[in-house]
Amino acid sequence: MKNTLNFSFIFFLFTLFGFAQHDSLKVYKSQINSNSNKNFIKKPILVVDGKLIDNEYLDKIVPDNIKSITVLRVEKAISKFGVLAANGVLLVETKGISRRERRRMQDLYQLVQINNSDKKVFQLKGKIYDCEEVPISSARVFNLNSSVEVVTDSLGNFEIPARIDDVLNFTCLGYESTRELIVSEKLKNVFLKSAIDNNTGIMVKKPVIYLYPEKTTEVDFKFNFKGKLLTTFPKYDTSWKITAYPDGKIFDKKTNRFYNSLFWDGEMAFPSEHYDYKSGFVVAKKDLTSFLIQKLEHIGLNTNETNDFIQFWLPILEKNELNFIHFLVNSDYDSISTNDINPKPDTNLRVFMEFYSLEEYIQIEEQKLPKTNRIGFTLVEWGGSDVSQNSFNKYNILK
Repeated sequence: MKNTLNFSFIFFLFTLFGFAQHDSLKVYKSQINSNSNKNFIKKPILVVDGKLIDNEYLDKIVPDNIKSITVLRVEKAISKFGVLAANGVLLVETKGISRRERRRMQDLYQLVQINNSDKKVFQLKGKIYDCEEVPISSARVFNLNSSVEVVTDSLGNFEIPARIDDVLNFTCLGYESTRELIVSEKLKNVFLKSAIDNNTGIMVKKPVIYLYPEKTTEVDFKFNFKGKLLTTFPKYDTSWKITAYPDGKIFDKKTNRFYNSLFWDGEMAFPSEHYDYKSGFVVAKKDLTSFLIQKLEHIGLNTNETNDFIQFWLPILEKNELNFIHFLVNSDYDSISTNDINPKPDTNLRVFMEFYSLEEYIQIEEQKLPKTNRIGFTLVEWGGSDVSQNSFNKYNILK
């Protein structure tokens, strides 16, 4: 009986929209179709208790919980909600939604984009953090109304032109996006949650960090991983406070122990475009050892570092008869993590290997790898990921 009521209610809503349209709608549709802003909605919008709601919400509203329904024809809809409402608005007021239901439905809420071009423009300043209150650099802030976009600096700060009632969209690789409605000239700090899912999430394995100062040096080592941190060794809190020795030994003051390297791993999400490889290597199982020695030592790793890399990855790679391999070297590694080290190394040599199994040999342009000369205080870091679970990459590479 309940499902019947919901179906009848949905049918009633769309019937109401049927008589809400008229000839003047053609004018507004033409305005929208000629506008390049993809954020405009080209269908009737639903506003429940003052919030713009995804249409998926319709079949979750219990008819007995409806207090009132108001249909705004095109002119009134446009005047109240701007071009966003060019196809009309259905205003629904409920008798009240429980906190539990509101939390359950939170993912369906959207912020209303209002046409407010006549309002005062001001410079809005803000800061973006992750859930552990670490500033996020290179996050994107996009004003949905003006289409202005800025990027956060190394400390997570940004400044963007805005108006009251503008909507800002915050995004960053490896994090869930969020939106904020601007209600004043001051913005509270923005927090982004790590976003890992079965389609784009990968395990970032065994990033190992070696330090080679020219003399014994006290080092404060911080890093910003753009995903969900899982394991660290020695234990990482807000930083590693260590003593680095010229022979590569590392003394951690918190554990009072010596280490040969620093270690961490985690999970991270990339957009599908990340796996659209334009170059790389196809390596048979029998050729893996010689291939890795040649490429890693060309990039700049020494014998000890190369051996550590191969001892960890070779058993994993040899599970496949044929592997596709692509390296992220030096600045390309920044898409995964960045380091903040005091004092700063003179040389940063960072290598990250992405790979997946192939069923047959494919043709692809060979990746050109840079060579880094080690000068002065040197940091070396390597890691990798098996991206086989992202099956779409096999099709991207064949295009």
